[in-house]
Amino acid sequence: MLHFIPTRQKNRIPSAYSQFTSLMCDWMTLRTLALAASLLLCLTLANFTSALSAEPSVQNKSLTVSAASPESLSKIPSILVLGDSLSAGYGIDIKQGWVSLLQKRLQARHYNYHVVNASISGETTSGGLRRLPAALKRWTPAIVIVELGGNDGLRGTPLNLIKKNLSEIVELNQQYAAKTLLLGMQIPPNYGPRYTKQFFANYADIVAEFSDSHQDKDTGNDKDNSVKSNAEIALLPFFLDGIATDPNKMQADGIHPKANAQAQMLDLLWPVLEPLLK
Repeated sequence: MLHFIPTRQKNRIPSAYSQFTSLMCDWMTLRTLALAASLLLCLTLANFTSALSAEPSVQNKSLTVSAASPESLSKIPSILVLGDSLSAGYGIDIKQGWVSLLQKRLQARHYNYHVVNASISGETTSGGLRRLPAALKRWTPAIVIVELGGNDGLRGTPLNLIKKNLSEIVELNQQYAAKTLLLGMQIPPNYGPRYTKQFFANYADIVAEFSDSHQDKDTGNDKDNSVKSNAEIALLPFFLDGIATDPNKMQADGIHPKANAQAQMLDLLWPVLEPLLK
């Protein structure tokens, strides 16, 4: 037997169904908007973290910039560069970077060294300390150029931790009979005078602790870029001296030097490095 719905009920059911469909559509729309908002938030946080680090991470590989054959490299003393994006060539052709220019200068001036670039964009003192033992074991360098700390400072890492990491890096180098060239950095003044001043002073303090001569130093003068060194450890107080404040030498982010600044960076460190080569 067929059951016919009265006309009044017929009109009511489609109306209820329409309301239900409308509610479902509204719920789906809200759910889609919520998912989109969540995705946007995740992307924003990711971009913020990337900006805080000042540079993206890259694959962890050591790059040998010497033109010598792999067989002959084992017979040539090496210089290991342990750094971040300033040494990894961020934003420029790696062949234009100061590390590549260093290898060319060594060859031109008849210093028999090959350069190993173990720098990674985004690297910190903690990351460098973790990677260093394997690099020392593999390359047994005569000299280690340490260009780290800038990312730590931009992240507001505790100063005692930065100093501890850098000191342990120097100690590891000494255990492998490697000399250390420490390249100091400065951070923007908006981190506060107390933090920025002590951050800069950390580098000189570390060298003083390891130096046999215990040279007098003036850590209160942030403009002092004089060389401090002894036979086993040397310091260039500010690696970007005269570069960081020159917009013609800096990329748009205001953090990374352009290709036209790389030779000047090498010129800054060369007088500190050359005595360690002898």
